[in-house]
Amino acid sequence: MWVSVLDENKEPVTIHLESCGVLVGGKAVEVAQHIQALFKKAQGVVMRVREILMADGCTPSLVDQLVPVVDGGVRLHKLLALMHDTCNVANRAAAEVEKLKQADGIEYYGLATWSAMPKERTKLLDNKCNHHLRQLPVVRFNKQATAYVKELIGSQLRDAAGFNDRFEPSPSSLVLSIVKLVHSVRSQAISFPYLS
Repeated sequence: MWVSVLDENKEPVTIHLESCGVLVGGKAVEVAQHIQALFKKAQGVVMRVREILMADGCTPSLVDQLVPVVDGGVRLHKLLALMHDTCNVANRAAAEVEKLKQADGIEYYGLATWSAMPKERTKLLDNKCNHHLRQLPVVRFNKQATAYVKELIGSQLRDAAGFNDRFEPSPSSLVLSIVKLVHSVRSQAISFPYLS
């Protein structure tokens, strides 16, 4: 979560309130509740800054100019879009956040006003991360390739594994094993002179 503010030179500056937050739970409802708690925390930060400015002698109109609270401040009903992973939990968490947005909009504006607002303000645009979407065909191919290898020579791999050798029917596991091996050998070669 971030906020964009103007610095003393009227240049926009981004302040991160949370990046890569550690979740207490991994269920969709827990993820949505974490997002809700983060919005409440951010609202508290905004209100605290306003209090500090007032305590420093700023007039209420100057505080409103410097740190305005528009449409309730930092509230879930103002959330317009999400971008997330493609897994089932992330998809479900987005639906749970949508419910929280609707509840917050109704709480702040009232049901009649919220229902009369344009959909661009009341509905959440749910986006899946393009990087994750690009990986879906690769993952699907790897699953099909693994199934094909197992079907083709699976029994031979099982028989050969009796000699304590490692055989990989999965293309992605094979590549990862090679990368680990190369990294391990390379690390030993690099650190070898320092061991003597």
